[in-house]
Amino acid sequence: MQQRWSELDGILGDAEASIPDDFVPYYIAATALMASKTDLARAERYLRKYLSQEPEAESPSHATTHWRLGLVLEQQGRKGEAVAEIETALKMDSSIEPAKKDLKRLKGS
Repeated sequence: MQQRWSELDGILGDAEASIPDDFVPYYIAATALMASKTDLARAERYLRKYLSQEPEAESPSHATTHWRLGLVLEQQGRKGEAVAEIETALKMDSSIEPAKKDLKRLKGS
């Protein structure tokens, strides 16, 4: 929240060096940025990084991550890309009810 981006990048780099196959810290940072509507380009980058490898057990699914990425893209005003990401999420897991609602909202507006 204090927008100390170099520190955040350092912490995420340390986490990745410590456990190279666990990108959950990127997901968590991205969702915090998304919630605060702060540095959405960074949130997008972190979510795309999370999607670059299979999630660990008990971690957020790629389907959920595509939905979140869609929401970030929407906040950036990139509606077409947002719709595509949410559709991808629902193809992967059709049970994500909030994604269904967001897709309906985006297609209706």
